[in-house]
Amino acid sequence: MKISKHIHSCVLVEENNERILIDPGPFSFNEKLVNPDEFTGINAILITHKHGDHYDVGAIERILENNPSAKVFANQVMIEEFERAGIKGEVFENGAKKIGQFSISAFPAEHEPLPFPTPPNTAFLINDVFLHPGDSFAKTLFTTSAKILALPVAAPWLNIIDSLDFVSRYKPNAVIPIHDGHIKDFFTEGQYKNWDKLLNSKNIKFHPLQKPRNNIVI
Repeated sequence: MKISKHIHSCVLVEENNERILIDPGPFSFNEKLVNPDEFTGINAILITHKHGDHYDVGAIERILENNPSAKVFANQVMIEEFERAGIKGEVFENGAKKIGQFSISAFPAEHEPLPFPTPPNTAFLINDVFLHPGDSFAKTLFTTSAKILALPVAAPWLNIIDSLDFVSRYKPNAVIPIHDGHIKDFFTEGQYKNWDKLLNSKNIKFHPLQKPRNNIVI
């Protein structure tokens, strides 16, 4: 399995020439560092929740044009939003589904608190190896035991203590950081060095994947 990060929470998972794209949001595309046209051979697009940094309608439309057999999967609230935009999708918010050669589990994982109502958040577990939690540290995530965890490391709702507590209790083999596309590069570099030290002390490998298309192969 190959996992690559494309800024913020956008992650591409590849195996045997099949590809799952998760949360292609505007932070990936606004500065032209990532182009929607580069995503080819996509089997499915998974969206965790209805927050504007996790989905870019225009980019998703372009990706679907280039991948006519790809399907969009998300929770009910998100699918309704897509339908208003003219994008067809399928509700996938709980249970398991086979997509190509991928075995994917979806389950509710409550969004972390904000000073305004939060939308339903869906976590996705791929091949029992990689977990993308969306914007959540919820208890339901502990029903999984993924080797590789996409860990939110920056957000209005997040502090480093909560993030470190979550990953320390979850105990993956390795972490890739997500939800940091709004942070300046020079600051991110310092934060990643800190995360590397913190997680190394817990025998958890930290893969920064700071530049678009950086990847790990497991």
